[in-house]
Amino acid sequence: MRLGALGFSVRQEDMTLKLAVLRQIFQGSKGWHLWQHWRAFYSSSASGNGKLCCQTGTTDKNTHATRVVDLSYDLYDGSAPGPPLVLLHGLFGSKSNFQSIARALVRKTGRKVLTLDARNHGCSPHDDIMTYPAMSADVCQILHKLQITSCVLIGHSMGGKTAMTVALQEPKLVERLVSVDISPAPTVPQTGFPHYIAAMQKVHLEGKIPRSTARRLAEEQLSSTVKV
Repeated sequence: MRLGALGFSVRQEDMTLKLAVLRQIFQGSKGWHLWQHWRAFYSSSASGNGKLCCQTGTTDKNTHATRVVDLSYDLYDGSAPGPPLVLLHGLFGSKSNFQSIARALVRKTGRKVLTLDARNHGCSPHDDIMTYPAMSADVCQILHKLQITSCVLIGHSMGGKTAMTVALQEPKLVERLVSVDISPAPTVPQTGFPHYIAAMQKVHLEGKIPRSTARRLAEEQLSSTVKV
């Protein structure tokens, strides 16, 4: 099972708990709406509609209606000259995924490192729109806000496609581009992830319960879908 491309840890034994926690996060009326949106986002990417189709100098049909959101970020200070490194996480990830890596990069390169929470992730605001042009616009806004005129843009999975979109839409902002675990080509589903989404919809966890209890309940309810 190749979970890294989805922003998950590759340790399969953690999958049941991750699924259960994600299902719990998306409960409630607003959360359910966002969960349905995530399903549509993944289905679009998996079917090939998530391919990069924008070109430099053009405007995606959704861009004009997109509300840019103020992304949550962490800035790790470095004193060395040169464009800062900007890290974009994958689907269901957050900027906290890069804490250790960001500190290591500051030590190794001396440059500033910026990590971001994508819209609908981490501490960033939620929004009904979840497209690559929208996520790209968010990134561009925070770069302009922080007066970053050029950067080394590094994206993992979903973040990789967001980074590629930024490079297409505002190439002057990107000195170098690193895309990890994803290409510009249409995404081909290889993990059976839609089945995991369906399984998550059926998971039920009671209020505040110990992690060990949540793990046990998740394993029981997802045992027929996730083979540990």
